[in-house]
Amino acid sequence: MSDRPLPLGRSDHRADAPLELPRPPGALLRFWQRHPRLVDALLAGVFLVVDVFGLFSVFLATGATRPTWLVAVLVMGSAVTAAAVLVRRRRPWLTFAVAWATAIIALVLDGGLYPVWIAVALYSVAVYASTRSAWLGFGWSAAASVGCVALSTQLSAGTAGSVGSTAIVNPFFILITLIATLIGVNAGSRRRYVTALVDRAEQLARERDQQARLATIIERARITREMHDIVAHSLSIMVSLSDGAAAIAEKDPARSRAAMQDISEIGRRSLNEMRRLLGARGADGDESDVDNPSPLHPQPVIADLDELLATFRSAGLPVELVTSGEPPTAAGVQTAIYRVVQESLTNALRYADGARRVTVQLDYRDGGVDAAVTDDGAGAQTEPSAGSGRGLIGIRERALLYGGTMTAGPQPAGGWRVHVSMPQAGDDT
Repeated sequence: MSDRPLPLGRSDHRADAPLELPRPPGALLRFWQRHPRLVDALLAGVFLVVDVFGLFSVFLATGATRPTWLVAVLVMGSAVTAAAVLVRRRRPWLTFAVAWATAIIALVLDGGLYPVWIAVALYSVAVYASTRSAWLGFGWSAAASVGCVALSTQLSAGTAGSVGSTAIVNPFFILITLIATLIGVNAGSRRRYVTALVDRAEQLARERDQQARLATIIERARITREMHDIVAHSLSIMVSLSDGAAAIAEKDPARSRAAMQDISEIGRRSLNEMRRLLGARGADGDESDVDNPSPLHPQPVIADLDELLATFRSAGLPVELVTSGEPPTAAGVQTAIYRVVQESLTNALRYADGARRVTVQLDYRDGGVDAAVTDDGAGAQTEPSAGSGRGLIGIRERALLYGGTMTAGPQPAGGWRVHVSMPQAGDDT
């Protein structure tokens, strides 16, 4: 587990921003979380001062003299252990090993087994390693303390004129280390639990952001597909009508004016459709287009096919509609069918040169629909470079949305055929 403090403060709502967490209670706890190295340095310094002061207090209280080298070794051992405390978060077992090494040296040289540094090391192992490691360390310490007491007693008894044994009795040592282990286990378990909760919350936040980005990508793809259908359909018809109007402007001005009116109507309708699609209209319903006071319009459905086919007929495409069965009631399926027919007829208008007959056949069956658009044109649609191919991709995506398939290609006798089969068209998924 990392020893970094938990991220606090306000999130700036960026993808890499820290997770916003509640403010921990207590100034001391917040200080420990934000300044772990400073806290370790203070802890090591305090215990070093207390340890050295206790060492000299024992010397003064007993009135015994100690060699200078012995005092220097004991003080250096305390300093080394204090330095090991500085890495207790990253290397708790190293701190534990150094504490025990200096304790054994002090036992051999001075006859005392001091539990302070070992207690700090056991606490660090419990918090920054694991609960299992903490109890293993405590068990080893308890067993080693028994041997150390026996060793201290033997050294005191076998040394003539010895300074005297001041070894801590085994029950007291075990009690101090047990308390340190219990406190460390409790703190470590809570720390690991909180860290797991924070990691889980961060994971959920990342998944939420990923879902939001995925939804944005899907929506952009949908808008792109709809925009392609609208623009390709409208511009193709408008170009055909404008060419026809220019050709008959001198011979038949009335028909030319009617064609120009159709162009204006198609352009206005397409512009309104794009406004609705892109959300350009205000939410308060403010409309600048007096001809279309409603800010929102429903998506096209099968009932709008007659109007759609009429626009293609006015552009010179001889199209007829053949249907069988009852159409599906799901609005999404009806919109998909409408867009499939619209894109297929747009391709026929642009590429099927000299087409004498274009047939739109819709076969509604139980739980599904087959849609086929066939023309007998010159087959220019077979050229890959004739268009971007985005329209056929959009048709395929709409079919896949309802578990269907799409095939498109030239016919043996000439012309082009687009066929879409949606077996799940009965469900608006």
